[in-house]
Amino acid sequence: MHKGANESGRGIRLVLVLAWLLLLPHCSGVVRETETSSTTPEQGDFSREIALLEEQARSGSDPLERAVACRRLAALLSSAKNPSPDYPRALEELNRAVELDPKGSGTDAVRDRFALLSEIDRLIRERDEMRRRVGELTREHADTAALREKTADENSALGRENRELRAAMEESAKERRELKATVERLTRENDELRNIVDQLKNLDIELEEKRKSLR
Repeated sequence: MHKGANESGRGIRLVLVLAWLLLLPHCSGVVRETETSSTTPEQGDFSREIALLEEQARSGSDPLERAVACRRLAALLSSAKNPSPDYPRALEELNRAVELDPKGSGTDAVRDRFALLSEIDRLIRERDEMRRRVGELTREHADTAALREKTADENSALGRENRELRAAMEESAKERRELKATVERLTRENDELRNIVDQLKNLDIELEEKRKSLR
């Protein structure tokens, strides 16, 4: 339950941060016209404008002009009108602008955008980490399910072997009982035969004595 609440809270924070980023150009009176939403192109022109700003930010000879290009590039990359926003890269461009022009990048609008992009970047990394963990858990679950199935098959095989062994043991016990009964029967028959033999011997002795008495 806590995990679901945490994930829901992160999602709400991300929505609020994006909404704040959308309203940022309208809430600050310190933003320069050349670096804000007044220069935001139409959706179909984003790629072309971003490519132009990238060229200016990388190849310009004046660090201040390159810083301006980096700030404008960060604004376009994080614009709500951009069909493919890239917030981590926008944060990189703002960092680069601060390095090139620390003084010019110290406006409230830049600081606010930097704070928002930093929060978005953190939330994105948390989201990616959660996705990675979900992937791991999914794989672990699949492995566990496969292991459980394998164990069930092995247990089933062991169950069959145990039943077969139990049947063999019962058959062996039955054979031992029958063998014991046979031995007991043979012992009784042997005793009876010995008695018969003894009786025959006694008869032979009696017959011999009677023959002697007839002489």
